[in-house]
Amino acid sequence: MGAALILFQYFRDISSPGDTSGAVLPHQILLSLHCIWAVLVLLKQSKQESPLISRYSPCASKACIWTLNVMMSASLLLMGCSKNNNSKDSAALADSKSEAPQESSPQCLAPLTLKPVKTFTAGERSYEFKGSVLNALYKDGDQTFVIGHLSDLKDAKKANIANLKLFSQWFLSKKVDAVVVTGDLGDDQENIESSLNAIAEVIQVPILAIIGNGECKTSFNDALASLNQKHPHVINMNLTRVFNADDASIVSLPGYYNPTFIHCTDGCRYFPSDVERLDTFVQHAPHKSRVLISHGPPRMSGAGAIDRLLGGNNVGDKALAAFLKKKNHFPFGLFGNIQEAGGRASNLEGKAIQPETLTKELYVNAGSANAVRMPLLDGTESIGMAAILTIEGDKALYETKRIPNEPAAE
Repeated sequence: MGAALILFQYFRDISSPGDTSGAVLPHQILLSLHCIWAVLVLLKQSKQESPLISRYSPCASKACIWTLNVMMSASLLLMGCSKNNNSKDSAALADSKSEAPQESSPQCLAPLTLKPVKTFTAGERSYEFKGSVLNALYKDGDQTFVIGHLSDLKDAKKANIANLKLFSQWFLSKKVDAVVVTGDLGDDQENIESSLNAIAEVIQVPILAIIGNGECKTSFNDALASLNQKHPHVINMNLTRVFNADDASIVSLPGYYNPTFIHCTDGCRYFPSDVERLDTFVQHAPHKSRVLISHGPPRMSGAGAIDRLLGGNNVGDKALAAFLKKKNHFPFGLFGNIQEAGGRASNLEGKAIQPETLTKELYVNAGSANAVRMPLLDGTESIGMAAILTIEGDKALYETKRIPNEPAAE
């Protein structure tokens, strides 16, 4: 029986090797040696006498054969342990290779630079670029900073442009200091450019746009470069990574973490190494009231979270959540992508926070500005929504606005 088991183990190994490194494993050597003995034993047990057997058979008596079988069975157990350990080592090696740092495109997430230096004016306020850092050159004398937030427009169809103009007027009435657009503006340069132009023609504050999981980076960057010639206050936050106003700092994490949901082969993916690299940008974002802007939210838990799907799952980025918890650099954040969770906010754990509530930790999902009817977690439907984040000292609150929703046609 032991001889048969060894033969089975041998042929299984050579047909399905557990290690592809080219190294000869200890258990493979043992199996090769024992296989020779096993063949001879089996032949002896089958009573096939020949000069070869007579000369090389390990023993002739039943007791000897029984003893050899026991020894080979014990060897089989040891070889199994050897192979298991080797398999674990191979698995660990494979894991280490899969976890090797991967690099994002600098056209998606630009590195920190401090040159060149140039200035521009929007309205009555001036700003200065120092490489990938944008600094406001004004001080308004208060401790309040107001940000309009839009996301997930998808395209520049007539109904969507109408939504953008309405939201831009709302931002004007609230005297926002900046507008943040957290991705998914359109699938080509024309749609992206038209969408941002609709905002820029109405409001003269920095419009900070990042790529989401829907755009191609070439189309996105070309659209922003073209639009910036006409409206210098439209800022590509793929390339400009920090905006320092007088009362708050905004840092960008463009793109999306999960490649399965990046629609374009020329799209933008960020990696855990990009999340950790936010430390570098924080050093150039001096305000403690920092806002992280990204297309997708961090992983949270519970039904009140901003990364909650209709199916009941939380699907935010685990690496981003771990970073935010560990570093505590960003008490505030603006996100999109999870459209059914739009129009809500929570803390990092996923506990819901109601509008107009001042708090020291606040992460907002503005929802989709798109006019297509979208079911929400609260049981209602949206045909376009936006949000405003107001920072007051070390606390913040939010409010939302939704396009009036006519009942769906029967």
